[in-house]
Amino acid sequence: MGELWDPDPGTWLVKVTLDGMSGLTLAQIGPDRSVRVLGPGRGVYLFPSRHGLADFLASGKWHNLQGRLAGCDPVHEQFEFEANFVALRDDKTLDEDVEAYLWLQCLVVLDACGIDNAPSAEWAARQVAAVTELREDFEQPGYQELDYWMNGEVVPVELTLPSGTGYTLVASMGFWDQDAEVQAFLGDRRDVLMFSSADDLLAHVRADGTDDMRKAPWWPVNPPHCRPELVVDVREADPHDVESDAYEYLYGLARVLTSRARDIPLSRPGRLAMGRAEDRVLDLMMVVDSRVTWR
Repeated sequence: MGELWDPDPGTWLVKVTLDGMSGLTLAQIGPDRSVRVLGPGRGVYLFPSRHGLADFLASGKWHNLQGRLAGCDPVHEQFEFEANFVALRDDKTLDEDVEAYLWLQCLVVLDACGIDNAPSAEWAARQVAAVTELREDFEQPGYQELDYWMNGEVVPVELTLPSGTGYTLVASMGFWDQDAEVQAFLGDRRDVLMFSSADDLLAHVRADGTDDMRKAPWWPVNPPHCRPELVVDVREADPHDVESDAYEYLYGLARVLTSRARDIPLSRPGRLAMGRAEDRVLDLMMVVDSRVTWR
């Protein structure tokens, strides 16, 4: 793999864009930085939707990652990067850093296909397209609609708090953005709206409202559904694992609903400070739970 690319080992959902075809595939990166991409040997299979990809894997049809995908569930994954050969070739306004970044994304697919020393983006795009097949034979009506929220700035999330499980919209970049105008959760300023079902959330999103999040340029326009892209049990927040979704969402809720987000550490406390951190996490969880607005 290219010297500048150093991804974590594992199986990643990848979006690939070529002339006349775009879709999702799986890239498996080994500890030795070797790469395999789902396909017929050295080629690539692309799927228009996550559900179509999942149905192909469940079909038992042979592919080059056979027996290597235990625990892989593409239906609930976000794509980790996009190998956009078209943008790399056609966009002449890219600065050097962005162009280099796009090349790194595309290198994963090139390496998996055994394509070395590409002289140009145009040549690379042609070579990959020649060994790529768009698999539409596993698509069903409505599958692509189910991917409406994939990799969006805002996504529906199922949250479980001590008082129950509900559904809301979340823009997780708002957990960390110091700009006071960024709204992390559905609701007015200093508010988090939770709904008892995804259908109730959908009805609220489609209706007129005054939620601060509606002012954002990425507010969804007539979404087809609000099925959760992520399921988070905030009750599992633990300072032993500060990188977990539960811990991150507790911090995000605390930033919106309280002035005490700094009470919980963003790095794993030492042994002597762990007990105090655990107490603060538990206390803050009960505070944010009491301030959520249920609909």
